[in-house]
Amino acid sequence: MAAEGRVFLFRGRSPGADMFRANFNQMHDILIAASHVSEDEFQADLARLDDPRIMWPSSVMWAVWGRRP
Repeated sequence: MAAEGRVFLFRGRSPGADMFRANFNQMHDILIAASHVSEDEFQADLARLDDPRIMWPSSVMWAVWGRRP
């Protein structure tokens, strides 16, 4: 049995950053209501998605394989 995990880095203003923006916007109300971030912090992160100098890591994508004994 073996496994590997991969993480991709997305630069601001990229299709990956657009994906993050869509996810952030979907979670906006929940994050604010639970006080995980303030509205100012949330908006600052959205602005960072437009900065090509910043790289955002993806979630870990796992692959696992093996054989039954």
